[in-house]
Amino acid sequence: MILIASAAYVDQDLSAEVGLIPPSFLPIGNQRLYEHQIASLSSLKEDIYLSLPASFSLGDSDVACIKKLGVNILFVPDGVSLGESVLYSWNATGKNYSQLKILHGDTLFLDEMNFEGDFVSVSDNRGAYYRALVESDELNNLIALKQRWINDGSTVLSGLFCFTNPQLFMKCIIEAKNDFISSIVQYSEKLSIKCENFGEWLDFGHLNSFFASRTTMTTQRVFNDLTITRRSVTKKSQDLVKIKAESSWFEKLPYSLRIYTPTLLIPYFEKGSKASYTIEYLYLLPLSDLFVFGRHSVGAWKQIFASAKDVLDDFRATTSQVDATVDIQSFDQLYLKKTLSRLNDNKQKMVLDIDELIAMAHQSSHYISNPKYAHCSIVHGDFCFSNLLFDSRTQSLKLIDPRGLDGQRNFTLLGDQRYDLAKFFHSVVGCYDLIIAGRYSFQNESIQFYDVERLDLIEEAFDEVFCQNDALVCKQELLAINVHLFLSMLPLHSDRPDRQRAMVLNAKRLFIKLMDSL
Repeated sequence: MILIASAAYVDQDLSAEVGLIPPSFLPIGNQRLYEHQIASLSSLKEDIYLSLPASFSLGDSDVACIKKLGVNILFVPDGVSLGESVLYSWNATGKNYSQLKILHGDTLFLDEMNFEGDFVSVSDNRGAYYRALVESDELNNLIALKQRWINDGSTVLSGLFCFTNPQLFMKCIIEAKNDFISSIVQYSEKLSIKCENFGEWLDFGHLNSFFASRTTMTTQRVFNDLTITRRSVTKKSQDLVKIKAESSWFEKLPYSLRIYTPTLLIPYFEKGSKASYTIEYLYLLPLSDLFVFGRHSVGAWKQIFASAKDVLDDFRATTSQVDATVDIQSFDQLYLKKTLSRLNDNKQKMVLDIDELIAMAHQSSHYISNPKYAHCSIVHGDFCFSNLLFDSRTQSLKLIDPRGLDGQRNFTLLGDQRYDLAKFFHSVVGCYDLIIAGRYSFQNESIQFYDVERLDLIEEAFDEVFCQNDALVCKQELLAINVHLFLSMLPLHSDRPDRQRAMVLNAKRLFIKLMDSL
């Protein structure tokens, strides 16, 4: 039996970032932490249990995900100690397993783990935390555990345990009055426990260690265009125009707007066949993680939307400071012309009814108004959730990955602000990030998203902030533009037929929503 012990909520600092969730539900690499944990344990071919607080309500998407992973859920009464939680979980299985392995819900190991005999995992501490200091002998047998404030480099428990006599361990928990650390010490007095180091240990249980561990996970993944350090991100590509445009956008942005961006550390730089630029690395979560995996209240989302509106309002108010001219008629190229070009040029890549999609594009384009000078503004160009980092302390956004190009690939700060707002809507109502995360299902040739009630409430909050009578763009126009956004994306996902199908059905969903709103 393997128990992922996650039957308490994250602490207050973390809940301010992600909402009130158990640690195994934290967002890591476009998945929840429990998905990474289960992947690291699945080779053991044992029953895996995930303990959660009894008051925690599982969303439909997580119910589907956990069922697919074949994991058993144990709901544990709120407010109990870790020792009580383990004892309760053991009894709740109703089975008599020969071994018990426990992984803390906030813990992940990146290296391969070998499980033999009784052991506790140990690692070198990083940072100042209240942890269990480990004392062992020359054979790595556990001698003592002492909970205290720990300095860097000290050997501490790191969240993985194996007990070959679970019944004895349960007895030790009871005798230790439900104190988990004391029960381990008592167990070690009866059966020898080894101290094992399993390599890279990621601790997501504290605010600082959470962001540090996320950074480690990011650098472990394969990104051909990113080099990440603790303080900087270098983006590089063979598309020299793209990199120069992004760097130029950061360089030319008016100073008063730079509160909305990371600091540009090294501007455009060519080396060999690639170019790069470097910006400050910010320890913040993208809105895509908060939308897909967080548990923020509707009130919190309203504040996030207000922060996004502040950015767009300031961009529009500061536009006069930019010395440039724009042909506003070129804004039309972002919509019908771009969609038709993408669909017609990539017919061979898509096993789809192109004629039906083209007809949908034409019909929805009638609800996109002709460009006006009022639409012209400083723009980001890709104002979607994955490019917007949320600072919970200042209730503000930081923008990354700007476009910096117009339709003819000219460098510019200016563009059609309707497009920026439509890209934001594309995440909120278009549910783009849910598609990328695979959090949807197909039913009767339609796409279905989970937790619809929550999504409806977030959409209402968006309407309250952005769709007032004096709004620059009406909701029907945003829906029409979003039909085009999803249709024009289809060729970009030709390697993923499942995702392409999801985007077609989502474009149809938004088109129906548009027609119903008229």
